[in-house]
Amino acid sequence: MTPNQAARRRFAIFLFAAIGLYGIFAIILSWQVIQKQDSVRNNLSIALNSIDFLHQRQLDLDTNPSSRQDILSAWENHRALWVGSNAQRWSQAFLSEWNNAAVPPACGAAGAAFILGKVPANKSARACHVYLAIVDGRIQVTGYDTQGAAMDNFYESLYPFRVDSNPTH
Repeated sequence: MTPNQAARRRFAIFLFAAIGLYGIFAIILSWQVIQKQDSVRNNLSIALNSIDFLHQRQLDLDTNPSSRQDILSAWENHRALWVGSNAQRWSQAFLSEWNNAAVPPACGAAGAAFILGKVPANKSARACHVYLAIVDGRIQVTGYDTQGAAMDNFYESLYPFRVDSNPTH
């Protein structure tokens, strides 16, 4: 083997080793982020499942075409629950129930998992929380990941974090 071929082989081995180490590092880092986001994904699933269930019940019980359209519009456009003038009362009830069932934020975020009110501009302050908002008679929920970025409610409904509450079945 000529020195030129040996150098190329060493370079190739070095390059593949560096790519392999980078890949292992990326996998470990991704796994850690996924683990930290489990709590907020679980909490967002609690809220979205509740809203979906109540939305369906509203449609089953409401025969007024105008209010049915409000219900459908809130869900289709915002994945939100339309409750009209009762939004404040409903949101307080949700806040109490959901915080009792919630998993504490795993990313070290302080405070309750579910918060009613204005979302802070500081991304680290909203990280790993689920915020409830009342907008035009509808209750909307938005979860924020470990970086403080909003999680997509429609996407999260496709891949929710599931907790088996009865593991014996």
